[in-house]
Amino acid sequence: MTRFAWVGATVATVLFAAGCSDSSSPTLSAPKDPLQVRVVVLRKAAKSGSPVERFSEPVTSPSAQAATLAALRWAPSPAEERAFTEFRCTTAGAAPAAKPLMACDALGVAYLLSPAAIDGHVTSAASKPDQSGKWAVDVTFDKDGGTSLSSLSESLSKTADGSAGKRRPMAFQRARMVAMAGEVLQPIAGGKVQLASFSRDRADQLARDIMPT
Repeated sequence: MTRFAWVGATVATVLFAAGCSDSSSPTLSAPKDPLQVRVVVLRKAAKSGSPVERFSEPVTSPSAQAATLAALRWAPSPAEERAFTEFRCTTAGAAPAAKPLMACDALGVAYLLSPAAIDGHVTSAASKPDQSGKWAVDVTFDKDGGTSLSSLSESLSKTADGSAGKRRPMAFQRARMVAMAGEVLQPIAGGKVQLASFSRDRADQLARDIMPT
Protein backbone atom coordinates (compact mmCIF):
# COMPACT_ATOMS: atom_id res chain seq x y z
CA MET A 1 0.00 0.00 0.00
CA THR A 2 1.28 3.44 -0.87
CA ARG A 3 1.35 5.72 2.16
CA PHE A 4 1.23 9.50 2.02
CA ALA A 5 3.70 10.25 4.82
CA TRP A 6 4.77 13.54 6.41
CA VAL A 7 8.30 14.75 5.63
CA GLY A 8 8.17 18.50 6.14
CA ALA A 9 6.09 21.56 6.78
CA THR A 10 4.67 21.81 3.27
CA VAL A 11 5.63 18.66 1.39
CA ALA A 12 4.18 15.19 1.82
CA THR A 13 5.93 12.17 0.35
CA VAL A 14 4.41 9.06 -1.15
CA LEU A 15 6.54 6.00 -0.71
CA PHE A 16 6.61 3.56 -3.63
CA ALA A 17 3.65 1.20 -3.46
CA ALA A 18 3.99 -2.55 -3.48
CA GLY A 19 0.91 -2.56 -5.68
CA CYS A 20 2.49 -0.39 -8.40
CA SER A 21 5.25 -1.90 -10.47
CA ASP A 22 8.26 0.38 -10.87
CA SER A 23 8.93 -1.19 -14.25
CA SER A 24 5.47 -0.27 -15.48
CA SER A 25 5.37 2.98 -17.46
CA PRO A 26 1.91 3.47 -18.96
CA THR A 27 1.42 6.24 -21.47
CA LEU A 28 -1.88 7.99 -20.96
CA SER A 29 -4.05 9.14 -23.83
CA ALA A 30 -6.12 12.35 -24.01
CA PRO A 31 -3.22 14.64 -23.02
CA LYS A 32 -5.53 17.61 -22.39
CA ASP A 33 -7.47 15.80 -19.68
CA PRO A 34 -6.72 17.33 -16.26
CA LEU A 35 -5.48 15.36 -13.30
CA GLN A 36 -8.32 14.48 -10.93
CA VAL A 37 -7.98 13.58 -7.26
CA ARG A 38 -10.64 11.12 -6.14
CA VAL A 39 -11.42 8.89 -3.16
CA VAL A 40 -11.05 5.12 -3.54
CA VAL A 41 -14.32 3.54 -2.37
CA LEU A 42 -13.79 -0.04 -3.58
CA ARG A 43 -10.77 -1.87 -5.01
CA LYS A 44 -10.07 -5.29 -6.49
CA ALA A 45 -6.91 -7.02 -7.68
CA ALA A 46 -6.26 -7.73 -11.33
CA LYS A 47 -6.72 -11.51 -10.95
CA SER A 48 -10.11 -12.68 -12.18
CA GLY A 49 -12.48 -13.47 -9.32
CA SER A 50 -10.56 -11.42 -6.76
CA PRO A 51 -12.69 -10.21 -3.83
CA VAL A 52 -13.67 -6.57 -3.60
CA GLU A 53 -11.79 -4.64 -0.90
CA ARG A 54 -13.78 -2.22 1.23
CA PHE A 55 -12.70 0.65 3.46
CA SER A 56 -13.92 2.44 6.57
CA GLU A 57 -16.02 5.59 6.36
CA PRO A 58 -13.86 8.74 6.56
CA VAL A 59 -14.48 11.61 8.94
CA THR A 60 -16.04 14.60 7.20
CA SER A 61 -16.01 18.26 8.18
CA PRO A 62 -19.04 20.43 7.36
CA SER A 63 -16.63 23.27 6.56
CA ALA A 64 -15.04 21.35 3.68
CA GLN A 65 -15.63 22.52 0.11
CA ALA A 66 -18.64 21.13 -1.73
CA ALA A 67 -16.63 18.92 -4.11
CA THR A 68 -14.61 17.51 -1.20
CA LEU A 69 -17.76 16.70 0.78
CA ALA A 70 -19.35 15.07 -2.28
CA ALA A 71 -16.26 12.88 -2.77
CA LEU A 72 -16.06 11.88 0.89
CA ARG A 73 -19.78 11.15 1.27
CA TRP A 74 -20.37 9.34 -2.00
CA ALA A 75 -21.39 5.69 -1.66
CA PRO A 76 -22.20 3.24 -4.46
CA SER A 77 -25.65 1.80 -4.95
CA PRO A 78 -26.09 -2.00 -5.05
CA ALA A 79 -26.28 -1.77 -8.84
CA GLU A 80 -23.02 0.18 -9.00
CA GLU A 81 -21.31 -2.38 -6.75
CA ARG A 82 -22.49 -5.19 -9.02
CA ALA A 83 -21.22 -3.33 -12.07
CA PHE A 84 -17.82 -2.91 -10.40
CA THR A 85 -17.49 -6.64 -9.71
CA GLU A 86 -17.90 -7.21 -13.46
CA PHE A 87 -15.77 -4.25 -14.58
CA ARG A 88 -12.92 -4.85 -17.02
CA CYS A 89 -10.18 -2.27 -17.44
CA THR A 90 -10.58 0.29 -20.20
CA THR A 91 -9.40 3.84 -20.86
CA ALA A 92 -12.22 4.52 -23.32
CA GLY A 93 -14.78 7.21 -22.56
CA ALA A 94 -14.88 10.44 -20.62
CA ALA A 95 -14.30 11.02 -16.90
CA PRO A 96 -16.76 13.75 -15.82
CA ALA A 97 -15.58 15.29 -12.56
CA ALA A 98 -19.03 15.26 -10.98
CA LYS A 99 -19.58 11.55 -11.62
CA PRO A 100 -18.06 8.46 -9.97
CA LEU A 101 -15.62 6.48 -12.08
CA MET A 102 -14.34 2.93 -12.52
CA ALA A 103 -10.68 2.90 -13.56
CA CYS A 104 -7.52 0.79 -13.33
CA ASP A 105 -3.84 1.30 -12.68
CA ALA A 106 -1.01 0.04 -14.88
CA LEU A 107 -1.11 -3.44 -13.32
CA GLY A 108 -4.84 -3.89 -13.85
CA VAL A 109 -5.91 -3.24 -10.26
CA ALA A 110 -9.45 -1.83 -10.50
CA TYR A 111 -10.83 1.05 -8.46
CA LEU A 112 -14.32 2.41 -7.90
CA LEU A 113 -13.69 6.11 -7.39
CA SER A 114 -15.81 8.90 -5.97
CA PRO A 115 -16.64 12.04 -7.92
CA ALA A 116 -13.54 14.22 -8.18
CA ALA A 117 -12.60 16.23 -5.12
CA ILE A 118 -10.04 18.14 -7.23
CA ASP A 119 -10.35 18.59 -10.99
CA GLY A 120 -7.16 20.07 -12.38
CA HIS A 121 -5.38 22.77 -10.34
CA VAL A 122 -1.93 21.16 -10.85
CA THR A 123 0.69 23.78 -11.68
CA SER A 124 3.73 21.51 -12.03
CA ALA A 125 4.91 17.91 -11.90
CA ALA A 126 8.66 17.35 -12.13
CA SER A 127 10.93 14.36 -11.61
CA LYS A 128 14.17 14.65 -9.65
CA PRO A 129 16.65 12.47 -7.69
CA ASP A 130 15.63 11.83 -4.08
CA GLN A 131 17.80 11.38 -1.00
CA SER A 132 17.69 7.59 -1.22
CA GLY A 133 19.45 7.54 -4.60
CA LYS A 134 16.22 6.82 -6.48
CA TRP A 135 13.88 9.27 -8.20
CA ALA A 136 10.81 11.20 -7.10
CA VAL A 137 8.08 13.37 -8.62
CA ASP A 138 7.21 16.73 -7.06
CA VAL A 139 3.57 17.69 -7.67
CA THR A 140 2.39 21.23 -6.92
CA PHE A 141 -1.22 22.45 -6.82
CA ASP A 142 -2.44 26.03 -7.10
CA LYS A 143 -4.00 27.81 -4.12
CA ASP A 144 -7.50 26.39 -4.62
CA GLY A 145 -6.17 22.90 -5.29
CA GLY A 146 -3.92 23.07 -2.24
CA THR A 147 -6.85 24.07 -0.03
CA SER A 148 -8.92 21.17 -1.33
CA LEU A 149 -6.00 18.75 -0.95
CA SER A 150 -5.52 19.80 2.66
CA SER A 151 -9.19 19.33 3.50
CA LEU A 152 -9.47 16.01 1.66
CA SER A 153 -6.30 14.54 3.15
CA GLU A 154 -7.28 15.60 6.67
CA SER A 155 -10.56 13.70 6.36
CA LEU A 156 -8.98 10.64 4.75
CA SER A 157 -6.34 10.40 7.48
CA LYS A 158 -9.12 9.54 9.96
CA THR A 159 -12.00 7.08 10.04
CA ALA A 160 -15.43 7.57 11.56
CA ASP A 161 -15.13 4.39 13.65
CA GLY A 162 -11.57 5.13 14.79
CA SER A 163 -9.98 2.15 13.01
CA ALA A 164 -6.52 2.68 11.53
CA GLY A 165 -6.17 -0.21 9.09
CA LYS A 166 -8.85 0.53 6.49
CA ARG A 167 -8.59 4.20 5.60
CA ARG A 168 -9.97 5.05 2.17
CA PRO A 169 -7.05 5.70 -0.19
CA MET A 170 -6.67 8.84 -2.27
CA ALA A 171 -6.16 8.38 -6.01
CA PHE A 172 -4.51 10.53 -8.69
CA GLN A 173 -6.41 9.78 -11.89
CA ARG A 174 -6.14 11.14 -15.42
CA ALA A 175 -7.62 9.93 -18.69
CA ARG A 176 -9.32 7.01 -16.88
CA MET A 177 -5.98 5.68 -15.60
CA VAL A 178 -5.00 5.65 -11.92
CA ALA A 179 -1.44 6.98 -11.78
CA MET A 180 -1.08 6.59 -7.99
CA ALA A 181 -3.35 5.55 -5.12
CA GLY A 182 -2.44 5.39 -1.47
CA GLU A 183 -3.47 5.67 2.13
CA VAL A 184 -3.25 9.11 3.73
CA LEU A 185 -1.54 9.04 7.12
CA GLN A 186 -1.58 12.76 7.91
CA PRO A 187 -3.04 15.93 6.40
CA ILE A 188 -1.12 17.33 3.42
CA ALA A 189 -0.59 21.08 3.76
CA GLY A 190 0.89 23.61 1.38
CA GLY A 191 -0.38 22.05 -1.86
CA LYS A 192 2.78 20.02 -2.47
CA VAL A 193 3.16 16.23 -2.71
CA GLN A 194 6.27 14.20 -3.47
CA LEU A 195 5.84 10.76 -5.03
CA ALA A 196 9.01 8.93 -4.08
CA SER A 197 11.28 5.92 -4.69
CA PHE A 198 11.08 5.21 -8.43
CA SER A 199 13.50 4.46 -11.22
CA ARG A 200 14.32 7.51 -13.34
CA ASP A 201 12.28 6.28 -16.32
CA ARG A 202 9.24 5.60 -14.13
CA ALA A 203 9.50 8.99 -12.43
CA ASP A 204 9.80 10.78 -15.78
CA GLN A 205 6.76 8.92 -17.12
CA LEU A 206 4.71 9.56 -13.97
CA ALA A 207 5.44 13.30 -14.19
CA ARG A 208 4.22 13.29 -17.80
CA ASP A 209 1.13 11.28 -16.83
CA ILE A 210 0.21 13.77 -14.11
CA MET A 211 0.90 16.91 -16.17
CA PRO A 212 1.53 16.39 -19.90
CA THR A 213 3.79 18.91 -21.59
